[in-house]
Amino acid sequence: MENQKHNFSNLTEEAEGIKDDDSRLGGFQAATDVPLLSIGLLSFLTNLFIITTILRRRNLRTTSNLILVSLGISDLLTGLVAVPLQITCSVVLDRGLCIATAIFTKFISISTIVHISIITVDWHIFIIHALRYHVLVRKRYVLATLFVVWLINSGIALVRLAWALEINVTEDEDDKLHNKETQYNLFCLGIFCLLLMTNIILDVNMLVVLGKQVNKIIKHNLTRECLVHENRMRSNQRRAVIMCVLMLVINVILWLPYFTYDLWQDQGAWVLSLEGEYVILSVRVLSSLLNPIIYTIGQRTLRKVVVKKLRVAFACKQSQEFKTEEIPLNEITRN
Repeated sequence: MENQKHNFSNLTEEAEGIKDDDSRLGGFQAATDVPLLSIGLLSFLTNLFIITTILRRRNLRTTSNLILVSLGISDLLTGLVAVPLQITCSVVLDRGLCIATAIFTKFISISTIVHISIITVDWHIFIIHALRYHVLVRKRYVLATLFVVWLINSGIALVRLAWALEINVTEDEDDKLHNKETQYNLFCLGIFCLLLMTNIILDVNMLVVLGKQVNKIIKHNLTRECLVHENRMRSNQRRAVIMCVLMLVINVILWLPYFTYDLWQDQGAWVLSLEGEYVILSVRVLSSLLNPIIYTIGQRTLRKVVVKKLRVAFACKQSQEFKTEEIPLNEITRN
């Protein structure tokens, strides 16, 4: 029975940094939990707004934007599920709930970096193989790829859940479970680093190709119309590459500490202070809010639609407030 408690404790500490000593107190902490809930709510609303905007307009339902919708769903789940789970885990200190929180958080983290990689590959094909893009990248191929990504990621999460449920009272089983957890964390960190290196190589290649294309344009005496068209197209491509680089850098900064500390904590090699753990476990939520902002700014058509909708909504609100102010006082009192 003691080994069972020990196994659950290890999984819980790996998930949310919860210790069994007196310094880790449960309960709702307004100073830390309210900002986290606020970011989660903003993330949920922002991603929901972008997803509905893309799906409701036919001209926005491109293959590239379908990938953004899938990423938006992943980020939306962070605000809708991951953040409430994390807050609830820290409040009630229930080991089973904290294990579920750890599994879902790792599920979201892998999903995010995989989607960013797919976005980068999509733009790499568009820039490097522009003439064959619509042959290589078709809607059914993209949908099939996204389905496989979600399916495999869900399968990995279910495997880890099955390991977490393998709780026995023997020392041998205890060691086996610990080894499985270590292998799982190494596997996730390996996937993260592999995708990171792949994205860096693709981003650098795209920047080099764009630089060469700009030099060719300068060398050739193009007509004014062709020059304007080429400059506009290169500007869009350059903006897209910058978007990919920004998303990659931000997600690496916010997620890599989580992956590495997860492994160090599992090995018992290094334990941070409570404040340090809170920073590592909380800043990752920012990626789900920053991702939709970055790719909306990077997509010219999407940005125009979003700005237009926000202006209309803001204008309607101002108009409604102005009409309310114009109502005579006697009519208000009469009602």
